[in-house]
Amino acid sequence: MAATDYKEYDLTTLRQWKAEALGARHKLNVGMRTVSLGQGANRVEFQQTESARLDAYIADLNAAIAAKERGGSATSHAFRVGM
Repeated sequence: MAATDYKEYDLTTLRQWKAEALGARHKLNVGMRTVSLGQGANRVEFQQTESARLDAYIADLNAAIAAKERGGSATSHAFRVGM
């Protein structure tokens, strides 16, 4: 699947997703085997063995947030859903 494009999302939404992703990362760090983010068709699961994929998603969100704060584009090229 193509890289996620965050241009259409506002800063509040991106920050909320980042907080949820960081919470999911914490759960994996303290022993939870699987965590999920999103809803419905946009739901993505991460297992402990896929922590690097979750880290890439967090890095993508950080980049998108930074771009929005600078007033620039918020296009991601690192995290791909379904990796």
